[in-house]
Amino acid sequence: MLKKLRFIEPGNHSPYRKSIANLYIYNKYIRNPSTGLITLATIAKGIVDDTLMYSESISEIDFDDVCGADIVFISINTFNAVRGYKLAEQIRSSSAAVIAFGGMHASLHYTEAVEYGDYVLTGDGDESIVDFICAIDSGAPVDFPSVIYKRDSGIVNTGERPQPEDIHTIPNRNLVYNYAKMAKRYDTLWPQVHASRGCPHNCSYCAVIQHFGRRIRKRTPENIVADIKEAIASHKRKVIPRLSNCVWITDDNFAEVALGIEFLDDDSFKEFNKKSNYKDIVQSIKNIRSHGLGVRGLFIVGAENDTKGVGETIANYVIENNIHGCLIQSMFFTPGTRFYRENEHLLIHKNWEKYDGNVVHYPKNIKPHELQKEIILASSKIYSVKRLIHAIFHSEKIFKILFIGEFFWHRSIRANLKKELPYLESLSAVRPQPTELDHSFAAHGGAGRPGHG
Repeated sequence: MLKKLRFIEPGNHSPYRKSIANLYIYNKYIRNPSTGLITLATIAKGIVDDTLMYSESISEIDFDDVCGADIVFISINTFNAVRGYKLAEQIRSSSAAVIAFGGMHASLHYTEAVEYGDYVLTGDGDESIVDFICAIDSGAPVDFPSVIYKRDSGIVNTGERPQPEDIHTIPNRNLVYNYAKMAKRYDTLWPQVHASRGCPHNCSYCAVIQHFGRRIRKRTPENIVADIKEAIASHKRKVIPRLSNCVWITDDNFAEVALGIEFLDDDSFKEFNKKSNYKDIVQSIKNIRSHGLGVRGLFIVGAENDTKGVGETIANYVIENNIHGCLIQSMFFTPGTRFYRENEHLLIHKNWEKYDGNVVHYPKNIKPHELQKEIILASSKIYSVKRLIHAIFHSEKIFKILFIGEFFWHRSIRANLKKELPYLESLSAVRPQPTELDHSFAAHGGAGRPGHG
């Protein structure tokens, strides 16, 4: 009989550690735990009472506790896959626990993930995790859909299962080790609620549609409101109020709307099968602002027609359209997406730890290090000291707070991007053709990259 379950959300190359910077910088040593994994832990607790989740976003892992579990679930995205594999190896060396991987990277790149665990659960886990726990508990065959495991010298794939329709579980945030204390201590952590899953569009680089499907599955308004109340309560302080009581609902919060603008030219929208255009984006921003809401822009660089100056273009666009905050990253290459399959030959390396906004491919009209500098330039101009002072004295309270926090966040982002520049500058200036790259080098950090260990 199963007595103990543990869930782990790995950090990246900089897992949580105590630092004064946690008071004002998000995503350096502290960040929000995964709401999706908390949801699965909540479901699992209904089966096995001794269930707990560790997130390296907010705490260290008690390995003595984890190694005593019957099953350890590890959820990974591409950027923290390397860390997840290392944790699995560490647990396996000291424990008889069954190790099961899940998450977007494990689901879409299960042939890699299964090498480090006993099983991989693919897709949404709301239903499969129940079947899995019950099968392991009873000793029954794990032969239901959405499971990957190794048998002899091959890999068994039990096939896909329909996406769950009931996504109304309200995550019990108290199941995350140390979260109750951290959420109340730091304003850099805030309530998050997922209102739906899936996306009807078909952008070639997007892993969401591969993992969650193209049909939007919704929660009821009543269920979402109940989750919002619970999320706020879990972050509320008794004495000193929080700087902000914003709740992030998937992409949006009550003060602003996050737009996946991503590109500023119609050719790039067409290149990635994104059903948007420049004119519609501009009109959308005007419509949102007319309702008293702010706009947050999400931008991607590295399209085929990007050249020197793309950073300046993005910065000017953000400033001229009064976009209150932004995230600028290089093109996503998530294993399992159509874009990844068609452009794998352009990858510089497969060190997943670096797949967190860095340039990881050879663009067509600009060198990798030049594109990295464009991201740094755009961030520097948008989050300049001059604009910080202006925000402090002229922005509304919520946007003042957000800009101050993002000023320090982007400074941290730029520092990480600059660390990668010497390696990118050392690369060949010749863009590889499909047959020129040898991807036999290691897919995870232990072996490093050629010339960049």
